[in-house]
Amino acid sequence: MFALIQNGEVFAPEAAGRISVLAVGEKIARLGTMDRAAIEDVGLGLETLDATDAFVFPGLVDPHQHLIGGSGESGFATLTPEIQLQELVRGGITTVVGCLGVDTTTRTMPALLAKAKSLRAEGLSAYVYTG
Repeated sequence: MFALIQNGEVFAPEAAGRISVLAVGEKIARLGTMDRAAIEDVGLGLETLDATDAFVFPGLVDPHQHLIGGSGESGFATLTPEIQLQELVRGGITTVVGCLGVDTTTRTMPALLAKAKSLRAEGLSAYVYTG
């Protein structure tokens, strides 16, 4: 399935102006001028979305996310759960950078690396801060 988003003000992440965005499946395939007839000729279906008067962000970067949970400053009862892929993509995030936080007793670097790798396996761009 193809989705063609037209007439929106695109930020990818810099301002790109009013250009088209072509998504193929769950991936952004192209930004810029599109030949709609050529896309339709492929025969896989084309959904066209008019984004006039809207901003289009093909994917957002979250540079500070506690992938395996966070908090714990006030004790173990205040720990938050790890984030799931669905929560990230629902918010438009396609790239995430994980960090540990204050709890290094129950939240470890190997666990953070494993979470980032699992998100990558699910199709998200995931990185971690180390040091």
